[in-house]
Amino acid sequence: MSPTEAVPPHRDGESSTGNNLPSSEVAASAVPDHCSSAVALLFLRLGEPTRRRCNSLGRRHHFRSSPEPVLPSVQRSGARLVGALVLAGLASMAVLPHGSSSHEAAAAAPEPVSGWTHVLAQTAAVGPQLNASSEAMPGASSAIAAYEAWRAEEATASRPTGVKDEPWDTIDACVLDEMQALGTTGASIAVLRQGELAYTMGYGLKRADGDEPPDAETLFRIGSTTKMMTAAALLQQVEAGKVDLDAPVTDLLPNVAIAGAWDESNIDASDITGRHLLTHTGAFLDNLIAAATLEAMQGPTGPLALATWTDSLADHTLHAPPGEFWNYSNPNFSLAGRMVEVATGRLFSDVIVDDVWRPAGMTLSTMVPADAIAHGNYSHGHGIVSAMTGAVVPPVAPDGYEHLPLGPAGMAFSTPTEMVRWAKLLMSGGGDVLSRESVDAMQGEQVGLGVIPGQWYGFGVFVEDVRGIRVYEHGGNVPGWSSQLYWIPEQEFAVSILANGFDSLSRSAGCTIVNVIEDLEPPTNRDWSTAPATWDRYAGDYRGLVRNGVELAARVDRVTDTLRIVLIDGLGPGRNYTTTLQQAALDTFLIDLNSDGQPDTDLSFIDHPQREGEIRWLRNRAFVLARRSAPAPTPSATTPPPAPTSTIAAPAASATPALVIQPEACPQVEARVPAPALASALANPRAVRGYGDRCFPSQPASPFNPLRDRLSLQNPNRPYHPIYNVLIFACGCR
Repeated sequence: MSPTEAVPPHRDGESSTGNNLPSSEVAASAVPDHCSSAVALLFLRLGEPTRRRCNSLGRRHHFRSSPEPVLPSVQRSGARLVGALVLAGLASMAVLPHGSSSHEAAAAAPEPVSGWTHVLAQTAAVGPQLNASSEAMPGASSAIAAYEAWRAEEATASRPTGVKDEPWDTIDACVLDEMQALGTTGASIAVLRQGELAYTMGYGLKRADGDEPPDAETLFRIGSTTKMMTAAALLQQVEAGKVDLDAPVTDLLPNVAIAGAWDESNIDASDITGRHLLTHTGAFLDNLIAAATLEAMQGPTGPLALATWTDSLADHTLHAPPGEFWNYSNPNFSLAGRMVEVATGRLFSDVIVDDVWRPAGMTLSTMVPADAIAHGNYSHGHGIVSAMTGAVVPPVAPDGYEHLPLGPAGMAFSTPTEMVRWAKLLMSGGGDVLSRESVDAMQGEQVGLGVIPGQWYGFGVFVEDVRGIRVYEHGGNVPGWSSQLYWIPEQEFAVSILANGFDSLSRSAGCTIVNVIEDLEPPTNRDWSTAPATWDRYAGDYRGLVRNGVELAARVDRVTDTLRIVLIDGLGPGRNYTTTLQQAALDTFLIDLNSDGQPDTDLSFIDHPQREGEIRWLRNRAFVLARRSAPAPTPSATTPPPAPTSTIAAPAASATPALVIQPEACPQVEARVPAPALASALANPRAVRGYGDRCFPSQPASPFNPLRDRLSLQNPNRPYHPIYNVLIFACGCR
């Protein structure tokens, strides 16, 4: 039996239970007490009795009788034809062990480290939540390609192929299969077709240990999809004459200060504008949260939290001068949210509800976890890791964590139907929320992403030309939840897929686009590679900042037809990490940070703003480095190239572990350990358990797997005891 046969739809005038419903009503599906083997495997994987999970599989709404349009009519807009390359999550891949899921990686990732040890491990800890492809890069082209690859490899006679005028069974099959692949507990989808809400469906469960399926009114956290609503709230203040996007933010926020920009000491907060914030060109380090853990997401919650965070930026150094290049970073939109507060004299959480969502007809969307709980129909977050134990915690309710400074960047709750309602408002010109001019600016080509042509960022919106159609989009990923929203004005189409797991159902979004959109052009295989002979311009010494504010140095060289990067002290003091770079497209390369021979994340070389062709920056979401020296001469062709996979600089020959230089104590430890014991451990670190060990002995040493170099307590929740609670070396502060 196919996955969709496990959830037959109710259609107007039909009832698989024998109870006919009036044709004017939307009927809920009856779910049989058995499932296909694929769905059963999904349920067993999630640890639930198969029969009970199958019986609560989903709730589908099917609109068949020409219902009243839920929103005003939609104007069509033209599309541009630009070849699109599938980058498979390029420029935003999480730094994860190859083949691991986000929650598995988060469980394995070392805790955040302050100081230099080793800062790329923070990329691993934060990466699963902040480097998701659905959130930090446009995803329509890769989502479509993922679906078509799955269809070519997996589609069989038992799996519906779908037809253009009735694609819902195919979409169900896509969602169920991807949920099984990702271990997703529950999801909900809404599709707008030809300007009308055509389809909604809930799959799985709101929480793994419950028995309620999600539906069209179930609230999920939507992560960074929030950003476009924050942009709308600020643009309302532009329309009101209270904000000038091209004026310094200090005109509105005089208390904002920064500590300059890396390699540009003359930069101050007056160089940052609202336009920089809404286009991710503000050059802020993406450091609002320290890690993707339950504890890290529990940030400040008082009414002055956003204001306090804004006034605390004086020690924050920018990656680069504002406006130099696009680089995704949450603080941009948090600062934009504070501008909204000051311009209106009200809390951001009130403004976005009263001035943006309610006029848009979005009656359930909220920033406040208590409001989501009061609604009653909400999903729990799954796969969230505790920093204290390293284990996945039980399902987390909406009030399980809150972080108000992060709110404008990605903490909202909504439903898939309200998400497509929002998309339709933008397609129709802004309705009662925004002027047409503001909507056009949001969806405009404000800044190129610097990867391939045909990809831009507007104001909180990704813009991408895909197969002859212009697609607008934004994803969102926060611990426990994910969001996908795509809309195509010329087709009056939108799709929202929300899930209660971190991993986005991107392939299912691609499946929906392909099976609903009428005139997608065939894929084009554009070759964006460049000749290795041109790569000398990338060579040189680089230095800059990682997202936690510490310095990182690197050396890039071309060896025959291979580009190689050396991360200085990448494994520990005096232990470099060397790996090759694999070209993805034009000036963007992929790097292996965990020694498994597979790329983990990206690096993009960025030209000097005044000197085209001269490389100035090496960009990644977690770190940005400035080139400090001219390119080195190309090594002789007789020089043997490095291995095609990562290599590790050999440590000094010694039977003892590599020396940990200047070990530090965690701040939490200092108050619990007698000063003599702490001083003794710092003076003789070799006598402390764990000295010099890798964080994960079963994995090779790599920037993802650094050395244990921070003094902690065996049980960080209890006072020091020389026998029962001793000092140990850990991978980070606990």
